[in-house]
Amino acid sequence: MTNIFEQAKNFYKEANLKCFNCGNEIKENELFSVTLTLPSKSKMPVGVLDKVLAKQANKVLCSSCK
Repeated sequence: MTNIFEQAKNFYKEANLKCFNCGNEIKENELFSVTLTLPSKSKMPVGVLDKVLAKQANKVLCSSCK
């Protein structure tokens, strides 16, 4: 059983966004494009942006692959 402190620490851990085409990691302050299917109201993702995009995005493209 994981304690609550560890769960909270992992919740705020950054997710690594990678480009769908070239596999390069998207860095902080870098422009990128995302395709995302709008979910229903009951399944609307809420949370830290990089984690939501890592889980929900159809494609993430870096500025050079865009």
